[in-house]
Amino acid sequence: MFTLKEPRRQLAIREQVVLGGRLLSITEKCTYAIQMADQIRSGPNEPRFAAQLPAKLFDYGVNSELLCRSFLHAKVMFRKEFQQIDIERAMHLSFDVLSELVAMDEAAEAFKAAEVPQSQRLRASVVPMGHSALPALGNVRAHCKTFAQKADHGAGALLEIVRCSMAK
Repeated sequence: MFTLKEPRRQLAIREQVVLGGRLLSITEKCTYAIQMADQIRSGPNEPRFAAQLPAKLFDYGVNSELLCRSFLHAKVMFRKEFQQIDIERAMHLSFDVLSELVAMDEAAEAFKAAEVPQSQRLRASVVPMGHSALPALGNVRAHCKTFAQKADHGAGALLEIVRCSMAK
């Protein structure tokens, strides 16, 4: 038995998934990974009951539509009662899809955050009559490339899930 605590509050665990030797604990707003002592022990003298401190993976939890419509949906769909596929592989691939979706969302938010000051500066400036001004944001190509690469990696993982289901 354990609890997750942040400096100001205790977190209620809403969902748990065992994935690749890690226990994913999902709260309302965050996803944590916990490895038990049996997976991380480096020697026989280490205690068997110690666990690694939880590592926060994402600032997305059960309140996140992105997490619910991808990974938690996969948790419901990929059960041996429903599917005759390699459930462990399908869940790993679903987690990969979630990771890419999170990276895409964060890249989009970073772009928006960089764009807002430029737009505000343009609105605050005085443009002479008959002239036009456009906001200038540097490194747009890199922002777009990052987003597109994450989308491509996510699509590849989705294709692998389809291949898993067709293999059986």
